[in-house]
Amino acid sequence: MHSAVLVDEAGNPSAIVRAVAAALGAAAAAVALTLLLRNGSATALGRAILLVLALGGANYAAGVLVWHGAPAHRLRVGGWAAMMCALLVPTSLSLALPVVALLALTLRTARP
Repeated sequence: MHSAVLVDEAGNPSAIVRAVAAALGAAAAAVALTLLLRNGSATALGRAILLVLALGGANYAAGVLVWHGAPAHRLRVGGWAAMMCALLVPTSLSLALPVVALLALTLRTARP
């Protein structure tokens, strides 16, 4: 039995879940961009990780906000995969890995 707060009648994540997921993706992008712009002494690997995290968060958030259609699904999956890859590299940012893993609940194709 699904709660109406989490899942709508079609089995898609509810508007509340999608809003929270989009906010988390945008927050990941904002944190990564802030760290990227403020830390001038970061290594090339550190900059690459932050850039991948920022782009992934932005793509994921855009895909969640659009939600319907194949392009939105590709944005969600690609953005989520980019965030996961960036967070799999052992850094202090890896502590966010469980939160990003939970966002996988929004990766299924949207039902009409």
